[in-house]
Amino acid sequence: MNKKDGIIKPIVVLVGICLVVSAALAGAYQITSPIIAARAAEAADAAKIILLPEGEGFTPFDGTLVSGVTEVHTADNGAGIVCSAGFNGFGGNVEIMVGVNSNREVTGVQVMNHSETPGVGTNALTEEYLAQFIGATSGDQVDAYSGATFTSKAVQSGVEAALTQFDVTQGGSYEAPVELTEEEMIDATVTELLGAYEEVSATPEENVLNVFKSGEDKGYAMLVQGVGHYTEDPFKLLVGIGTDGAITGITTIYQNETMGFGYEVLTEGTYFEQFLGATEITRKSGGEGTKIDVVTSATETSVGVYDAVKAALNQFAALQ
Repeated sequence: MNKKDGIIKPIVVLVGICLVVSAALAGAYQITSPIIAARAAEAADAAKIILLPEGEGFTPFDGTLVSGVTEVHTADNGAGIVCSAGFNGFGGNVEIMVGVNSNREVTGVQVMNHSETPGVGTNALTEEYLAQFIGATSGDQVDAYSGATFTSKAVQSGVEAALTQFDVTQGGSYEAPVELTEEEMIDATVTELLGAYEEVSATPEENVLNVFKSGEDKGYAMLVQGVGHYTEDPFKLLVGIGTDGAITGITTIYQNETMGFGYEVLTEGTYFEQFLGATEITRKSGGEGTKIDVVTSATETSVGVYDAVKAALNQFAALQ
């Protein structure tokens, strides 16, 4: 055997082994995939009977689905519906199934899939917590679970979506939330702040992306960016500033921060409230301007917001 054959033969053997293993895996998938799907379907069917015991036979609903709802089955005897829905918790999508009877009352809630933290988020997924929704006609009739706020909000949203979905199955109207592009969101927000407006050609301050001026003497709006937890993916804010230099509003245009931390700083709005009316801001106690606090659990994001708003105020000053 020459040297060339000694190199080629092991390669051929390895390629052959890889092909055999790949074929085996593909074959195993072909065999197990239908079994897994069938078992999931069986579990879903069993859940329907548990969640809506009065239901006799279930037919898939082929009409409009409410946002967050993935599947709906109506009871053939008119007893109600069983609805599958999913909303983001702390660790990802929380998928639940909800039964709603003909009186528009929740008859049961069952968790189908989740990736919440054991001993924390899962506290809002226990039978004891979910049982509180039985008889409810609104998702917010049950308080969020302290210490598992995001998970319990996901459950509440799923229940509320199921109740709304029941209305739709009964002929009620529903308009899905409009998903705006970033450009459309900027236009809508600037219009709300300034009325008629025009884009200003100005030398931008650091972190300032665009400057808009009101045609109705209502001041300016600055599109700014800030660095949060993900330095390579800055968030974007639109900061309104009145003719007197006071901040009139802050709206998040884009963000990708972590749920439970920076996400809430940019979405819940309460953090932005301390900026409103300020003409100058500071992070130092005793400093000049309105003192802006940092959120301990979201330091990077809240500092990023501060820096972005500071850039907007600097831009306003540069325009005067």
